[in-house]
Amino acid sequence: MIPGFIEMKVHPSGINSTDGNGEHGARCNPAYEADEPMGDPVYANGQLKFVQPRNQRPFERESVYRQDSKEHEGRVLARACAATTVFVLVSIVIAILTVFIVLFVLDDEIQYRDVLIVGFSQSQGQVTLTNETWDDDFNDSSSEKYRALENDFKEAMDFTYKRSNLAGAYNSTDVREFRQGSVIVEFTVYLNGPTPSVRTLPANADDLQQQTEDAISADIMAVLNSETNDGVLVELPIVNADITKVVVPIETQPGTAVNQPPESEPPVVTCPDDIKEKTNVGQSSTDVFWNPPIATDNSGRVVLIESFPVSGSEFHLGLTEVIILAHDEAGNVGTCAFTVSITDEESPYITCPGDISEIVDESMSTKEVYWDNPEVSDNSGGPVEVSSLPEEGYPFPIGVTEVVAVATDSTGNAASCIFIVEIIDEENPIIVCPQDIVVNAEPGRATAGVTWPAAVATDNSDQELTPTADRQSGDYGIGRHVITYSVQDPSGNTAECTFNVTVLGESTDI
Repeated sequence: MIPGFIEMKVHPSGINSTDGNGEHGARCNPAYEADEPMGDPVYANGQLKFVQPRNQRPFERESVYRQDSKEHEGRVLARACAATTVFVLVSIVIAILTVFIVLFVLDDEIQYRDVLIVGFSQSQGQVTLTNETWDDDFNDSSSEKYRALENDFKEAMDFTYKRSNLAGAYNSTDVREFRQGSVIVEFTVYLNGPTPSVRTLPANADDLQQQTEDAISADIMAVLNSETNDGVLVELPIVNADITKVVVPIETQPGTAVNQPPESEPPVVTCPDDIKEKTNVGQSSTDVFWNPPIATDNSGRVVLIESFPVSGSEFHLGLTEVIILAHDEAGNVGTCAFTVSITDEESPYITCPGDISEIVDESMSTKEVYWDNPEVSDNSGGPVEVSSLPEEGYPFPIGVTEVVAVATDSTGNAASCIFIVEIIDEENPIIVCPQDIVVNAEPGRATAGVTWPAAVATDNSDQELTPTADRQSGDYGIGRHVITYSVQDPSGNTAECTFNVTVLGESTDI
């Protein structure tokens, strides 16, 4: 130690000290420990020393030390307050800069711009029909098979999109061609139509044209993907749907940037219950009315509610789906659907042909008969099935037969009428008598007992006939006797035959 100096010991919790873990102490006021009262502080050789004057008394040195300690404590507190003030000011500046960046710099990244679609958007795509087998006729757009599949596909697409969230924008679908594998359909979907429509896209997009095309492609694919799993298109069915190209004529509208994305929640629409009505008498349709649908939107305002078809429209026989569209101010579309079922409970009308009479052919017991079809009509205007019992061309037997004709419409309603078919038999039966009989009377007797087999009769009617004789077997006197058999068929035709019975005796003169 240098003579005349006393080394300072700083308390472990002082501002320049460290604890056992190397951490600064928490207190700002240092406490000093010295071997003896210290004098004035002096820096020497890089160390702080306190000079103790030789001629200063102990109590005087202690008083000086206390005064110096208070001055040192004040300087430390001043420096701490200054550091705190600087820290607070820096924090405020950082907060202000953060708010500025969020409001004025990052704001540009979330702005959006309205894009005006000024004409038809053409979205080209392809789908694969897995339940169709390729036919070379699909290469010929004029063939019946091509036109039939084209019509089925277009009807399915129309039905699907007109009941989707794109119903307000959908216009039509065209088939460009069919290709093998099983059958790949190349098609074009047209949206928007001649009336301009607006889409809202990020304003800082590098390519608004591409952004618009991508958005429309995604919308069309979303409908296809949902309907191929559960919808009318699954009846085809469709797999591997893809939109290959979108062409959209657009114009950007200046000054339409907004600070948040467009509201995308569609209105909620509640449809009426399904409706069931009967056709008007003598007609295939009836006018149907329903209560207005109820629509709500998170914006609090629904701009337009559309119905396809509208209430009061004429609905024809069968099941018709009514689609309700609700539009909000942001262009979102909510949909719901219900069905209108028109039933036909009216029987068709039928008029039978007149009664028919035919003469049976020779040696025949039946005759096939044909007639003009009964006259039929139905309120549905649709086909009416006609049947008869017996059927036309049936081999009708001799006599009178009642024919029942029945007309049945497509919903199972039936009506009937009756006419007569008469088959006339003008052919006489055939009768065969026994052979002539000759018998001898016993000597001394004037009579003899005679018997014979019955005559046999047949007829084209195939009916069993029993001939009758004018005389029966028994005793016959000497001489010749004529026996006559006669027969009549069910139609009244008759026949006769005769044979002789001769009895010989002593005085017989033949």
